[in-house]
Amino acid sequence: MINTTHSLSDTTSDKLFNITLSENKVITETGKTAKLKLTEKEFENDREAFLYFEKKEWEMLKKGFLMKQPEASAGEPMLHYFIGSGYTGCLSLVNLGDLFAVYELKGDKNKYKYDALQFIDLNGNLKKSLDLPKVLPWNILFHDNKNFLLIDLDHFIYTYDIENDKFTQLTDNFKQPGSFISMSEHCIAYGAAPKIFVKNLESDQLLFEKEFDPQLYSGHSTQFKGAISKHGKLLATCTHAGSIEIFDIVSGKSETIQGNFEMVEKMDFVENDRILLVHEKYGSWGLRFFDLESKSELTFPDLKIPSYDTMIQHYSISKNGSQLLAVQHKNAYLFDLNKKKILYSFRLFHTIKNAKPVFGQDCIAFRTDYGCFSIYRI
Repeated sequence: MINTTHSLSDTTSDKLFNITLSENKVITETGKTAKLKLTEKEFENDREAFLYFEKKEWEMLKKGFLMKQPEASAGEPMLHYFIGSGYTGCLSLVNLGDLFAVYELKGDKNKYKYDALQFIDLNGNLKKSLDLPKVLPWNILFHDNKNFLLIDLDHFIYTYDIENDKFTQLTDNFKQPGSFISMSEHCIAYGAAPKIFVKNLESDQLLFEKEFDPQLYSGHSTQFKGAISKHGKLLATCTHAGSIEIFDIVSGKSETIQGNFEMVEKMDFVENDRILLVHEKYGSWGLRFFDLESKSELTFPDLKIPSYDTMIQHYSISKNGSQLLAVQHKNAYLFDLNKKKILYSFRLFHTIKNAKPVFGQDCIAFRTDYGCFSIYRI
């Protein structure tokens, strides 16, 4: 990012703010189209110039300006939108085709009065604001055929029917602070510790219900995660470190994957449900892959972040399963899952230490811990 220009506009007026980073110089143009004021500032090195560039852009975003760059190249931002600060452990967002629903904290973040989802299109237009029935949406999934959201609201599981504007509560209690949601074409899987459920979306009947005994890892963290396979026949559960159960949903029979991993943060079935992708919490903090037939771990050296540090905060898989995006602090790494290789990496703007990604159509969006919603071209 030695040379780049971002153009920002005020959504309520015709005011513009253009900012250019050119090696160790930052050039700004401010005002209205007919009369722009030009300012140039030079720094001792490129890094100082970049930090100033990012700071000035952030100041304008917080004032209500939008950064739009529709012709952005791969790895560059198409949109920056100030969504506001919140609880940095909760950075949820979901793609709904031509919209993204993004978590926004409402009211005092120390009191958590209520939270909302902001529905924003690719041009940064706010299309809808939805108040949530509870605070802290840890995760959100969208079913495009049935047109509903599946939401984990601070360990209470809800669905939201978009067309009828209706919430339905699926779980009403939990004994330990652990939960997850997962989705296939015909089924949803969800859990509120200690119970896990699988529901058929066509019949609205429960196909699987089981109570587990989750481990309290290191005396403070509930191990309680699950994932349903793409074809909806298998359920992966992890309720104890180093052990994952794979259930046949119809028969209820299970097999076990044993490994030297610590807690599991998230799981996904990939490669046509032949491989289980596991995001380890603690331990390596990285991604692990397990063959579902042999129950053994697979090694893909080129699917690792090219750094001494294997830790990642979040990952996302494209809708067709061909791409994987991993976030490590302020950097994003895009991988080809089919060819098992890295494609490229790029730096994330307006991020402190963490950002959550979700794929869209030819783009990927992030909700950062600094309060920015951004869309990048891929």
